[in-house]
Amino acid sequence: MKNLLLILLLLPFFTEAQDLTGLWKGKLTQETGGYAPEYALEINIVQKKKKLYGETNAYLGKVVVAKLNFTGYFETDFIHLVEYKEGIIAKVLPPQYLLCIKNFILSYHKNAAGIETLNGRWDGIGDSEKGVFTNYLPSDSSKNVEEDLQCIPGLIFLSKNDELQIETKTPTQLIVFTDTLYDTKVNKIKEIEVENPIVEIAISDYEEVDGDKVTIMLNRSIVADKVQVRKRPINFTLTLNANYIQNELLVFAENLGKVPPNTSFLEIKDGDKRHEVYISSDLKNTVAIYLKYKPK
Repeated sequence: MKNLLLILLLLPFFTEAQDLTGLWKGKLTQETGGYAPEYALEINIVQKKKKLYGETNAYLGKVVVAKLNFTGYFETDFIHLVEYKEGIIAKVLPPQYLLCIKNFILSYHKNAAGIETLNGRWDGIGDSEKGVFTNYLPSDSSKNVEEDLQCIPGLIFLSKNDELQIETKTPTQLIVFTDTLYDTKVNKIKEIEVENPIVEIAISDYEEVDGDKVTIMLNRSIVADKVQVRKRPINFTLTLNANYIQNELLVFAENLGKVPPNTSFLEIKDGDKRHEVYISSDLKNTVAIYLKYKPK
């Protein structure tokens, strides 16, 4: 019993004896229902004896940036890093998403080649202001706001000084969709290269507003059903399938309005870049735009 107690007491000592100071790079994943399945992650750790502090930076290209300060501590053979709301340094976020103030529970490993890694899990609480990882907002009738703001958790994979070069997924699959949809012919009108896995689109009418309605689809899944096209743009967020070399964006005409054909103007926002597409379709033809994901 005394030997067991001695081992338990020594575990924190061995963990704390490792110098975690430095830049750790890798990825953060998020379980199903989150904003995106993977994010690039950098953690800059400063260790002073038993105390840890520094900065975290989670990002998806230029579309999502969540940079925060954290404090940390050791507990048995685990390392805890805790971000805090007052430590928000920068955030770049699509509309209607919450910034997650994250907690990390990590374990330290060093292999025979001397490569150091930190792996573990994360969870967190969404900031009440608009911001990152979950699209679930609390309802007015919620009895437990803290529970409603729980972020969808995930895993952490990091190596010190990026020695393992852990990266988020790159496109590997070429998906070929059928050239028909709902008895219409699918016509490709444009192919656009995008650098970010998440893009914003805005649709509006570039001619007379006459009651045109469209359905927008991404990879044959409905993004917006029977949307009435107006002069004022309507905005949507698209999360591309990071495994697909190209993602298919369709604009299907639900009617012809009062004055045929069905017309709309689509603006695609890829970080700082903007792409404009003028669309004209009818009940026999569906417009297709192919987004080729090529991360930097």
